[in-house]
Amino acid sequence: MQSIFIGFLIGAITAAQSPWVVDPVWFSCSILLLPWCRQKWCRTCLALLAGVTWLCLFNANYAANILPDELAGQDITTTSEIISLPRRIDDGWRFMVRLKAYESSDSIGYPFAPPIWQGKVKLNWYHTELTPKLGDVWQWRVRLKPPVGFANDGGMDYEKYLVSQEVHAAGYIRGEIRQLTTATNYREQLRAKISALVQSLSHKDLILALTLGDRSLISSDRWQLLSVTGTSHLIAISGLHIGLIFLLAHKLLTAVMGWVPYLSNRITVKVPLVICLALSVSGVYALLSGFALPAQRAWFGIAIWCALSCLHVRISRMTGLLALMALFVIVSPAVLYGASFWLSFGAVANIALLHWWWCRREGQAISRKIAELLVMQLGLSVMMMPLTLLQLGFVAPLTPISNLLVVPLITFVVVPLLLVSVVILLFSPVLAGSMFVFVDQILALFTWWLNWLSSGGLGTYILPIIVACLLFFAVILVAVNRRFWPLALCLASSPLLLSLRTVDPSRWQIEVFDVGQGLAVVIQQGDDVLLYDTGNRYKSGFVVAEHTVVPWLIQHNISRLTYLVLSHDDTDHVGGAEAVLSKMDVGTLISPTVGSHRDLSSEQLERVRCQAGQTLFFNELEINMLSPSLPLTRNKNDRSCVLHISDGRHSLMLTGDIERSAELEMLRNGVTLPSNVLLAPHHGSGSSSSLAWLTAVAPDYAVFSRGAYNRYRFPAEEVKERYHSLSVETLDTACSGQISIEVTTEGLSVAHYRQRTGVFSHAKWYQRLSGCRKAR
Repeated sequence: MQSIFIGFLIGAITAAQSPWVVDPVWFSCSILLLPWCRQKWCRTCLALLAGVTWLCLFNANYAANILPDELAGQDITTTSEIISLPRRIDDGWRFMVRLKAYESSDSIGYPFAPPIWQGKVKLNWYHTELTPKLGDVWQWRVRLKPPVGFANDGGMDYEKYLVSQEVHAAGYIRGEIRQLTTATNYREQLRAKISALVQSLSHKDLILALTLGDRSLISSDRWQLLSVTGTSHLIAISGLHIGLIFLLAHKLLTAVMGWVPYLSNRITVKVPLVICLALSVSGVYALLSGFALPAQRAWFGIAIWCALSCLHVRISRMTGLLALMALFVIVSPAVLYGASFWLSFGAVANIALLHWWWCRREGQAISRKIAELLVMQLGLSVMMMPLTLLQLGFVAPLTPISNLLVVPLITFVVVPLLLVSVVILLFSPVLAGSMFVFVDQILALFTWWLNWLSSGGLGTYILPIIVACLLFFAVILVAVNRRFWPLALCLASSPLLLSLRTVDPSRWQIEVFDVGQGLAVVIQQGDDVLLYDTGNRYKSGFVVAEHTVVPWLIQHNISRLTYLVLSHDDTDHVGGAEAVLSKMDVGTLISPTVGSHRDLSSEQLERVRCQAGQTLFFNELEINMLSPSLPLTRNKNDRSCVLHISDGRHSLMLTGDIERSAELEMLRNGVTLPSNVLLAPHHGSGSSSSLAWLTAVAPDYAVFSRGAYNRYRFPAEEVKERYHSLSVETLDTACSGQISIEVTTEGLSVAHYRQRTGVFSHAKWYQRLSGCRKAR
């Protein structure tokens, strides 16, 4: 049986990682040839082909249901049902809806006829005093676009997340709002009661998150703290909490049933009854969370285990785990794209391994039990790090230390107290309020511990912690099986091997990040790094640099920027400056208006005004400032800091948002303009890239940094034609994602993130869906 489940899962995983959407017919036809195979290897092949076919079918269906191009950017009047818990953002709400009907600007026929396209949509609702609720049905005018995320080497794979949630479009509400039906459900009523009781408490956001799975009140600062300390997995009703509630209910009910005369000695009746009641209690708690996917997996997994126990069916732990994974993939193939699926089953597998290695040993002393819990907690934190890094793209070094106190505190104290408080709320709101106050004091200890860790309490010990974790993992491998000693040796010596890397001193790298409608470029040579602009900061509080530039810098072991250049004061260029300065040491800040950035950092930061005629040196590169000239013009775009970076053979020009007047000023000043790579001015606006200036620059490559479906319709068609008339090869972050240009003595090589072809690092099928075909 194990081979069948393994074959199915390998096939499904392979299809999920496919670079293209493959027609499932090819694999389904192959399956028809195998029913007569009775050998074990034939059954495994059949299961593998079944897994490939099932995921290919899901992939093809998802790709077919993405918002059609003809509806993108249009105003569409829709009737929609809210299908997720609305989340509060800085200036509005965010939630998922299912379209029931729509009428576009070019619709024919009756209004709100059955739609041609139906899909799941992620909507933002800005500047409203109305409060949307789960289950409400609304009529409103929206503007949608296909689900597009940032495509960069580093940070969260947002498009993969959208696939895991089966989101087919994203957009925002523009007007003509009318509520058709109002939903009344137990969660909304309970949320209103709890919110009234915890309104004045400092940790009301965590209380609502742990009670109802409502994380809408958690601020970005709180999320940052949880992320840095590796504890964000606890702030939700997850499988861990569902399992805990089941175990506590089972223990309590078993004790109570022992005092019932009729049931005390009737094992055949008592055991199934206790299991069913405990399962019901954990199911009620799962319903409080809205029965999200992690809660579903945990509850159904426990229910299946209980059924097998009651039926006296015995299977190995590995077979049970593989069977559950295969079952969830069959029921919902999208789970393969969600990090929570892998983290949940990875945690269960690691717990089983640790229990087999350590906790199965003899001994009932209290000290022995405490040692088991410590080994289990530390071992799980360390062993989950590789999987966390693979799924989320980052790992918090403080995870083992922070979870040592936090996991027992949240799991064994806070969650049970909150559940008891909810039960008490049904009878005595006053007493429940007192319980919530007590929980708030416990959570104060929780946040104090995390703040101490993140503020530097263990900051100088992060590297030793990582080394210790690697050594611990190596010891675990050898203890499990001595034949693993080569792998253990590699893990133990990996810090030394990483420190021996060599770098070609003449090579330099240009990284143009996909930051949507904005700009962020990294220039790196050796250990010197220049960051030109930092992307956008949206009104919702979302900072693009925190999810694109900063993760890339951390992933490449960069902790210091030689230069941070802020081309001008537009938010789409400087919105992430504060986030970058909070994570990186910066040598020099360069800006044409340095006085306007005094709030960004301490006074120790060296500041240089960007002014035409100045020259800086950057490792073996020479940086010439071409613009602006003094006095500064009133046009904010023409104040942009223009840099010409050269190694003597190849050169790059960074232009910010300059327009024609600044281009003509450079031509009049007679500055050196020829460049191999040109960052297209103002994202390809029609007000820039004049023919005379482009002729003087004579670039081989021009890069447009812009957002797909941007409302400005950049780059302008006449601008693209101008570049093509000069035989300039144009690159586009909306089409290619992050664009990497490697400059060596032999020339330039260009890599497109959405078109990667490596065996393990190739672009996935869903990343190719968001390419040029959908980036008009």
